[in-house]
Amino acid sequence: MTGINPRARKLQSQSKTVRKKRFFRHWWTEILMIILALTLVFQIVLLSREEALAEPAFPLSGRVTVNELSLRAEPDPDGALLCYMLLGESLLIVDQTYYGIPVNDNPIWYEVEYKGQKGWASAEYVDYLDLPSVADVSSQDQLTFVAELQGLGFPLSYAEQLYSLHLKYPQWSFKPLFTNYSFETAIEGELAHHGSNLVPAHGPDAHKSRAAHDYSFITNSWHQYEYGWVGASREILEHVMDPRNFLNEREIFQFENLQYNPAVQSVDGVRRILSDSFMAGTEAFSYIDYTGSTVLHNTAYAEVFMEAAEYANVNPYHLASRVKLEVSPKGSDSVSGSYRGITGYYNFFNIGAYPLPGEGDSVYNGLITARDGIEGISQESYERLLFPWTSPYRAILGGASFLGRDYINADQQTLYLQKFNLVSRYFPPFQHQYMGNIFAPQLEAVGVYEAYREIEMLAQPKEFLIPVFTELPNSTAEPIYPGSPNNRLRSLRVNGEELPDFNYSVNSYYLELTDEQPYVEITAELLDLNATVSGTGIHFLNEGLNHHHLTVTAEDGSIREYELMIDFQLTSQEAEAEFELLNYAVDSLGFLYGVDPAQGQNQPEIFATGLSLGPGIEVYYSDQAGNPSPTIGTGTEVSVYHNDELYKAYTVVIRGDVNGDGVVDITDAKLISQYLVGRAELSQAQLLAMDANGDGSGDLLDARRILDFVLNGNPISQSLVY
Repeated sequence: MTGINPRARKLQSQSKTVRKKRFFRHWWTEILMIILALTLVFQIVLLSREEALAEPAFPLSGRVTVNELSLRAEPDPDGALLCYMLLGESLLIVDQTYYGIPVNDNPIWYEVEYKGQKGWASAEYVDYLDLPSVADVSSQDQLTFVAELQGLGFPLSYAEQLYSLHLKYPQWSFKPLFTNYSFETAIEGELAHHGSNLVPAHGPDAHKSRAAHDYSFITNSWHQYEYGWVGASREILEHVMDPRNFLNEREIFQFENLQYNPAVQSVDGVRRILSDSFMAGTEAFSYIDYTGSTVLHNTAYAEVFMEAAEYANVNPYHLASRVKLEVSPKGSDSVSGSYRGITGYYNFFNIGAYPLPGEGDSVYNGLITARDGIEGISQESYERLLFPWTSPYRAILGGASFLGRDYINADQQTLYLQKFNLVSRYFPPFQHQYMGNIFAPQLEAVGVYEAYREIEMLAQPKEFLIPVFTELPNSTAEPIYPGSPNNRLRSLRVNGEELPDFNYSVNSYYLELTDEQPYVEITAELLDLNATVSGTGIHFLNEGLNHHHLTVTAEDGSIREYELMIDFQLTSQEAEAEFELLNYAVDSLGFLYGVDPAQGQNQPEIFATGLSLGPGIEVYYSDQAGNPSPTIGTGTEVSVYHNDELYKAYTVVIRGDVNGDGVVDITDAKLISQYLVGRAELSQAQLLAMDANGDGSGDLLDARRILDFVLNGNPISQSLVY
């Protein structure tokens, strides 16, 4: 869609003295002169209004977008040269004219100030740093443009951003793409297909889904559908699916029509996109064929992408950007020519590259597709897609044809529609989606924008197909992580014994208890260490039914109540066991601190010197599997028996001894690193032992503290309070 292109017009008004005459020979002459005078005044007013309204609010900051731009004495490419301005340098735009000598059919010139010098520069090679705001331009001009947008079917909430883009790029065309879905229906449709919408596992937790199929409250971890990729949260999906969040000059390119347009797409632009990748340069490239021999292709990669664009009727900038995203700028095993016994086959677009249980990883399956083709396709399609992909040339052209035939020419002709299939007449809605990464459309869009900017063709005509929903929420801002909502307990213990029927999702428990002491010690273990629990500790009991409540507060502030109903009966008291911890301390969860391997306390006989043992007291040491443990380390269970009855039980925590072997060394630092990247799982005691520096969290600073102890001998405190 093209709107009004305001043009500044300069008028020179000339005052005229009109002598009044008392009589006219013909009365109609007087009337005619009055009409002509009013018409002239009306035209002057309109032209003056148009001039005043079309001018942006100068001065504006600008930036040079070409390697070397001439500053001229007049708006003419042959005007006197004042100096040269270099790519990326800043300047001040103080005025503009629409009547300069055209450069690339663009007659607009800016009057600029550059390093104290005034002159003229072609608008073709200058970008506004401050995009003119709607408030700076005529309300009437805005109303006219908005009326055009609404006439096409755009909601009013799209208008201001599109109008701002129109001011800077008047040749850009915006067309609504009617989905015939409400926004809510579209979101529900996408969420119904588990694993279809993914975010990086290392990204913000606010982006990750906590639905039951995506997240485990027990392990506090996300299911990885592919290595490093987890399910997207509803909130971040709403954000990326709302077109209004991306109507800026960079990310709007996810809505660009991706068909091939040789008028604005060139081999030079492709080279710029590939310049930071293994496909850079202008020289012919070599590859490995199926015999293992090295073969030289007769052109550079950029020429191959241009040929693929023409072959498949697909934008070559899109093809180049897509390959960089799929196999990375450095390349991957998908394009190496040799992987797991598959030699001489290539898959630049990762078509068919997804993991299957028992059938290999995604790269392997993608190369099987490159070798054998896509299962079930016709012979005509097999030949059109140039299977088998025995060279980069065949893989790029064949992959481009796959994109063109199965996506771009099947009503999925924008990056957005390839990720979110809302309008295709050929495939079921919310299926047949090219990528799982929900951020892929905007990431690739920025790459396309940069390519256009580098070759100075942003201002050329472009068509954007922007989805429109039947209903939209007021806004869909990117979610901010409020903290984990995990407010569940891993375990609940009474007098050291875990409730046998405990389940983190069950909130109420009944327990019958007979004891000679009218009190109990309640301990609880959290599923999420960022949560807090109140209501633990020692509590006195009355005979009969006692109601006790524990409150778990998650990191995000959400609360869960657990109720413990204890039916208590008091028995006659017997001789009290004589047992005391002399050198050690126990926290509210039953974890025992103070064991220092440097003092030999990781040996049972030395550990026992820190205990006071009365008659009938026996102490046993076992690992987490219940086997006798000759060495005391993190996770060791210390069981105290009185007259053959379990009296006390503790779990040892030694700061820095993460692997539980009773020694603090470099293997513990390595285990911390593995855990932080998701390659190791740790018990609750091990997580507590990670905190070698005592700051309350386990991270790389603790690994560094362990190395400081190993290399320099600086001791690690083992006290309960660091």
